[in-house]
Amino acid sequence: MSKGLGSVYADALYDAVIEDYPKGISQVYEQIRLVGEIFKSNPDAVEFLSSPSYNKQEKTKLINTAFSSFNPYLQNLLIILTSASRIGYFSYVLNAFLERYYKENNIVQAKVISAKALDEQIMQKIKNNIEEKTKRNVVLSLKIDSSIIGGIIIEYEGKRIDGSLKARLDKFSREVSCGLTDKSRKG
Repeated sequence: MSKGLGSVYADALYDAVIEDYPKGISQVYEQIRLVGEIFKSNPDAVEFLSSPSYNKQEKTKLINTAFSSFNPYLQNLLIILTSASRIGYFSYVLNAFLERYYKENNIVQAKVISAKALDEQIMQKIKNNIEEKTKRNVVLSLKIDSSIIGGIIIEYEGKRIDGSLKARLDKFSREVSCGLTDKSRKG
């Protein structure tokens, strides 16, 4: 499934919810994010729903039981993706849904990459700073990546602010290499 097909499913869900549950779109937003987290932390669930070893009724029963309190359109989407053997591509649908939700609700998605977990106070300061610059609400996520050694990287709206120690060391290394190359040419 391509990103485009993920958008087709996401748009169908979004449009149906807006039409029949206009005030329920933020609830579906929370629910679809939760489904994404569940699938990410429980790959066995996705494997079960993808497996040809189990019949459609068993899979539908699992979806209806596990997500009984969720919006019926979201439940139906999960059943459709499972029946079409496309549940493994749920992340494309999720990303397309989130992208549309953020766009229509004036929200910026931003990511902070750090070598270690950051406390809530620092995350709030980063969020406030981005909101001030963009004049929009911000959904901020944190990714831990020990390869950056220290510092942080902030990404939003196609921008990347790299304040990592790794970036500084790489820059220093290039400068030293250029300096040695220049000296060897002169000598």
